[in-house]
Amino acid sequence: MKIVACLLAAGIALTAVLPSIAAATPSTKPTEVTGVLTGGGGIDDMSIVIRTDSGRRIDVYCVQMCGTDWFVEIGDAMKLKKALVGRRVSLRYATEINNDRVAGPGRNEAIDVVKSVRLLR
Repeated sequence: MKIVACLLAAGIALTAVLPSIAAATPSTKPTEVTGVLTGGGGIDDMSIVIRTDSGRRIDVYCVQMCGTDWFVEIGDAMKLKKALVGRRVSLRYATEINNDRVAGPGRNEAIDVVKSVRLLR
């Protein structure tokens, strides 16, 4: 009988904890959009800003997925080259746990990261 009581108590405890764990885990299913590059840059980690065709603004961390020649050094920071501002892009991105990939957001914070990005004509 003690075993049943312990298992029941453990089940109740798990039921209480699981929803909070699920809420802390962001969706990592990639989203695909097209839009226009409107900005970007950074100090430690590069990011880009896209204005989608529907008008939504999306800020995403590159995490080494943007073009290596997309940024120019300005003082202590990097900035998206002026020639790229206004260029149409196809972007695939996902929301993921940072896991210390990007400086600034906490280790367990959700961040938007580029999965693939390409310039369109």
